[in-house]
Amino acid sequence: MSPEPFDSTILQHFPQCVAE
Repeated sequence: MSPEPFDSTILQHFPQCVAE
């Protein structure tokens, strides 16, 4: 479980959260 791929998924699932 790497934070790299996980981050990518979060960006796609929670783009608004990332913008904040």
